Amino acid sequence: MSIFDVGRDMNVEQILNEKTNPLVTIIIPVHNVERFLDECVNSVVSQTYHNLQIVLVDDSSSDSSLLMCNDWATKDDRIRVFHLDEGRGASGARNIGLDHASGEYAMFVDSDDVLDSTAVEFCVSTAERMQCGMVIFGKSIIDESGKRICDYVIDDDVMIRSNSVDFYSGLSDLLRRDYLNTPWGKTVLPKSGRGCSF
Repeated sequence: MSIFDVGRDMNVEQILNEKTNPLVTIIIPVHNVERFLDECVNSVVSQTYHNLQIVLVDDSSSDSSLLMCNDWATKDDRIRVFHLDEGRGASGARNIGLDHASGEYAMFVDSDDVLDSTAVEFCVSTAERMQCGMVIFGKSIIDESGKRICDYVIDDDVMIRSNSVDFYSGLSDLLRRDYLNTPWGKTVLPKSGRGCSF
């Protein structure tokens, strides 16, 4: 396996900003998604929360995805690109992203996803205010033509503490409502997930 890093180090302003706004690493596995990639990355770089490390992991794409990733890295110094010359799948690409994550928080975004412009700000603010290890947010499923198929909206804030009596029933409810089954749609504290892999 070869990994090629075409990103740059964070600048001084970003490091100073980290003192008041924790760094969030957004990991995006990429494989043959030239059709969706620009819209996805644009939604990430356009976040209202700016203290980001964006890790694009190209999983041996045969289309122009890697070139597009490299182009994004030249436009935004928060972006680092890693290329895997042997396919590892989305899980393997996420693991490489985790290996290179520097943020206090990590978020997984699939390369055909589009984030609301305030998604990261909402997640960090909620995590900091509630002192929680994971923030889960709702999602809309949209088909390739742009038609909204369904929405998964969390109507009420739910706080599940590992030492509470309703911990397992709360987890069960989140699983039943399909909020824990995928890595995307969440912001987590990497230190709480260190050592875990996909």
